[in-house]
Amino acid sequence: MSILPPPSWFRRSPVTLLLLGANVLVMLLQLLQGVSLWGAAGGELVRWGANQHGLTLGGEPWRLLSSMFLHIGVVHLLVNMYSLAILGPLLERQLGPVRFSLLYLVAGLAGGLASTLWNAATISAGASGAIMGLAGACFALLLAERHRAGPGGRQALRQIGQVIVLNLALGLIIDGIDNANHIGGLLGGGVLAWGYAWAARRPHAGRDAFAIALGALALLGGLLYSQRTDTLRFDAALIRFVDTMTRYDQFGAFWLRTDPATRTAAFARAQTALSACAKEAQVAAGWRLPAADARLARQLGDYCNLRLAQYRVNEAQWRSQGDYGMPDLRYRGQADQLGLTLRPALTVRLKAAYHRNALRGERPARRG
Repeated sequence: MSILPPPSWFRRSPVTLLLLGANVLVMLLQLLQGVSLWGAAGGELVRWGANQHGLTLGGEPWRLLSSMFLHIGVVHLLVNMYSLAILGPLLERQLGPVRFSLLYLVAGLAGGLASTLWNAATISAGASGAIMGLAGACFALLLAERHRAGPGGRQALRQIGQVIVLNLALGLIIDGIDNANHIGGLLGGGVLAWGYAWAARRPHAGRDAFAIALGALALLGGLLYSQRTDTLRFDAALIRFVDTMTRYDQFGAFWLRTDPATRTAAFARAQTALSACAKEAQVAAGWRLPAADARLARQLGDYCNLRLAQYRVNEAQWRSQGDYGMPDLRYRGQADQLGLTLRPALTVRLKAAYHRNALRGERPARRG
């Protein structure tokens, strides 16, 4: 007896077939690009669109969607696609393609969002958040109709409940499974399906169900918006700051490498760069950043202002006294001291920025 559903099972299930095809197509594209049959490494997953806390919330929310079609190896894909092939047609025939599509989308996004909020240091990929949402939807619809379903319906309710509990238990026992994704998808799909069941008893069932699904998407969007950060913008600002700092933190080196004939222009370039650095740091301090990043931005602004003051004083001394004028010591000393104070935090934060920019994650990947 075959464990695979017959072709007739997929009649009137165009969305399920499209989802199956999209997931398989992404895997084929990965294999054609040289990704291992047994799964991409952390950095490869990030490049293909995996879900990761700092990237997703830091400016790339599209990863919640792309990660739903990305799998960590063929085995991961086959397990999820088998579940989708069983549950998808069952729900699509009952709900119709539009409501089914919205249910799958809401469940997948809810799972991805739960994963990125819960797992700050992992990379996640897979369709099982959406598929757990389908299981949750089956449970919710059977529960809503339990009084009219008869013994068969109550037995199916127990069976789907057992499958859900088993999957969640395996997520607790087996390392590398993203249970936050599973739970988020389960709740997203189950709650939306319960809303569908409520709407089905109202005069305008289709319109009300559609409105509930849009409301669920809006709720997820609002939650994502409330948790967003400007981490990736700050990464870019930090790299620009370090470039400015490297060029102008040592006035003696600046003095020696500038030709006296072009020193006026060199002073102008230095002060323009330091002024821009100070202004950007001031603006960055008001971005949506963790407290440590906001504090670092303020310190960087102070540092750039001190260096700017040092260069202005030195230029004034040079113009009034020539090459033998006394260089500034006050602003230089304050800037040097502040530079030593912020360097440890800057080094750690800059390492994280380069890590994200280079997409070379060493974090363990979790199957969703």
